[in-house]
Amino acid sequence: MKINENLVSYFIKIMMNLRSFPLKGLVVYLLGTLIYFLLLIPFALLASLLFYLLLRKMEPSLHPKGIAITPDSLMGAVVGGFIAKPILISEDIWEDEELRTFVILHEKHHQESKGLELVVMVFLLIMSSFNGLRAVLHAFWSDPLRASALPIHIAMPLATLPLLYLIIRVEEVHADLNAYRHMGRDAYRAFNRIKTMKENSRGPLTRLQAMISGFLHTGRRDIVLKEGDAIAPHNPLELSFVPALLSAAFLWSHILFTVFGNRLGEMEPSAVLFISLVPYLVLLISGIVVPILLSLGVRPILKKMLPITERGTLNLGILIASVYLLFVSASLLFLLDIPMVSIVLPFFGFIVCLLISKHYVGNFKKALLATLVVIIEIVAVNIAILILRLVMGF
Repeated sequence: MKINENLVSYFIKIMMNLRSFPLKGLVVYLLGTLIYFLLLIPFALLASLLFYLLLRKMEPSLHPKGIAITPDSLMGAVVGGFIAKPILISEDIWEDEELRTFVILHEKHHQESKGLELVVMVFLLIMSSFNGLRAVLHAFWSDPLRASALPIHIAMPLATLPLLYLIIRVEEVHADLNAYRHMGRDAYRAFNRIKTMKENSRGPLTRLQAMISGFLHTGRRDIVLKEGDAIAPHNPLELSFVPALLSAAFLWSHILFTVFGNRLGEMEPSAVLFISLVPYLVLLISGIVVPILLSLGVRPILKKMLPITERGTLNLGILIASVYLLFVSASLLFLLDIPMVSIVLPFFGFIVCLLISKHYVGNFKKALLATLVVIIEIVAVNIAILILRLVMGF
């Protein structure tokens, strides 16, 4: 991996002029991750090609996006990746028109979207993140300021696992949404029939399939299949957890660098570990709880303006607040070196939140109003805290 190390060393020299160590460490980590990620992509494409050739050998007439009937019990799935994504449907489902329609519509979303490819990419990112850590250790092992970026270097690879899980669940909800859009509430009836059939089946394979399905799908599939609300089925915690992991890391790394600075090199390792991680965990919990409280605060307003369920308005508010706070926290890393980026990032975060809101609400005007309501609340709370600090003198 000599080329890999040379590339990392080259970029390290470029970044040495950055004053903010957390930003410097983040850039090196991302570059190390990206280099390894690009090296893994050809292997993923090759694996996808080999899988397709294997499928063609087993079923010569199978189209890359065709449908194959399998004798397995109560099965419907898309298999494959970048090159081929055929749908497998069990015989017992294929023979029932309503069940067949529901399963095909559900799996057609997986087949036509880029969800499977995204899952593969995030999985490669998880593998690559360890190379990012390796690059950071290689570059800054003897630097006394390296502890100021410790929360970032722990949070970045940790965030990829729940991110992968969240992407899978989002994909499954949207697959159900595709069935609802074509079948209406009949989609929920078909889902219930399949669920009942699986519960009545005593086969170990069927029980395993049901367990895996329960893990990958949300516990409230009924909402999207009856109401067409794609944000409501999610657990509020899963929407705020990934942004909170990163927000807390960016925020506390910035504080560590600006407040403690060179004193980090003079501290005992146990003290450095304590001030690096314990406050980070407090910020992480706050990053999960605060968006929920903010969303609860504006839910009565959102409920009146949005055409989604009450649970959906709560989840959308949580997601908007979490994502916007992530961009605000990230902007702190650029404050010392590239203040223009620090100013632009919150505005870019607003655009991202608006796109998320538009995706789930549908109506641009209502999505814009919902995004503004949540972000104005965040700004108002921060102004109130600032005034309180000035009045109280701390």
